[in-house]
Amino acid sequence: MWNTLLTQGLDEKSSDEILKTFPLIKDCLTLPPNLNPEIKITLSPQALKRDEHICHKQNIIGYVICGLTQILTKMLEKDTESDTTEYIGNCIRLLCHVHYKESQTRRAVILPGVNKKLKETLEKTLITNYLFGNDITNILKENKNLENSAKDLKPLNNWGPSSNRKQGGRDNTRQYNTRQDNTKRPKNKPSTVKYTMTQRHQHQRQQLRSLTRHPSRTTQPQRHHRE
Repeated sequence: MWNTLLTQGLDEKSSDEILKTFPLIKDCLTLPPNLNPEIKITLSPQALKRDEHICHKQNIIGYVICGLTQILTKMLEKDTESDTTEYIGNCIRLLCHVHYKESQTRRAVILPGVNKKLKETLEKTLITNYLFGNDITNILKENKNLENSAKDLKPLNNWGPSSNRKQGGRDNTRQYNTRQDNTKRPKNKPSTVKYTMTQRHQHQRQQLRSLTRHPSRTTQPQRHHRE
C-alpha cells in the first residue's frame, strides 16, 4: 500500500492538497523555524537553497503532527483512552523529534559559514519560531562589544619583552652597548705621535740636504801645522 509512495513519493500538487486538509494548531511550533534575517544576509545562494529544501520537509512533518494531534484530541475528549491513543501519542513524539533534528541539520549547514567567535554562542541558542532564537540581535551586539573591549585591552608595542633580555643563556646588554660605543668613535683619525715624528724626520732630512749642498767651514776638519 505504501511502497509506491516510499519509493516514488507524491507529486507536488497531491502533497499540497493533502496539507490543506490538516488544520494548523495555534501557538504551536510545528511550522519550520524562520531563518533569522541577520544570518540570512550572510549566506551564499547555495546555502540558502539547501535551507529551503530542508524547510520543505519540516513543513510536511509539522502538518502531520497537527493532523495526528487533532485525532488524539478527539479520542481523549470521548474518554476513549486505549492502546490506540498511546500509539498515536508516540507517533507524534517521534515526529516532533524528527522536526527538531531537521532544525539541527539546518544549523549544521549554516554555522560553518559564520564567524568562529560567534559560532559557539549561536549553537547554544534555543530554537523558537526562529532558527537561532528571538534574541540574536542582542547577541550580535554583545559579541561586537566584547570584540571592541578586547581590542582596547590589547598591549601596546612597548609592553613587549625588553631588548636587553638574555637570549640563549647570554646577556646581550654588553654587546649592545659595545656596538653603541663603536658608533661614537671617530673614523680613520691619524695618530698625533705618528704625525709629529713625520714632521721631525722631514726637518732632519732638510738639514742633512742643506749640509751636503753647502758645507759649513766650521764643520771642515782643521789642519795641524807643524812648528
